[in-house]
Amino acid sequence: VIARLLDDRDILQFLRGLFQNALKEYARYDSIPAMEKAAESIHFKVEDDYCTHYKPMKNMGVPLVECPYFSTSLYDLDEPMILDYSELDSFVILIGLKGEGVLVDEEGNETSLQMGESVLIPATTKEVKVSGSIRFLETYV
Repeated sequence: VIARLLDDRDILQFLRGLFQNALKEYARYDSIPAMEKAAESIHFKVEDDYCTHYKPMKNMGVPLVECPYFSTSLYDLDEPMILDYSELDSFVILIGLKGEGVLVDEEGNETSLQMGESVLIPATTKEVKVSGSIRFLETYV
């Protein structure tokens, strides 16, 4: 089942709740208060350049961020592609940037994705076929 989020405010509320729950869990297993632990994880270094540099490529995922906490890739498709999540133990969020596409999971559930929309793919989904001419972000924890 693919769940459509009404707008990006929904996704921000979801991620905020996810972060708050993670902090609570972290504090539960550690003697140092959660807020102190959260502050330790913030990167305060001033950088010369904050842009993410990448080489755009058609019809494949281009990694933008890969770290222990989450991964984000950019896709620019003009031919069908199957996204394989069989080895991933996480939900996936797809965020439409340009164009329009159709998403179909392995059970035949179908939804569209276009610029400005977000789609939440549950962790139980193993495969999603994306067709159409669309540019989107894929992110997961």
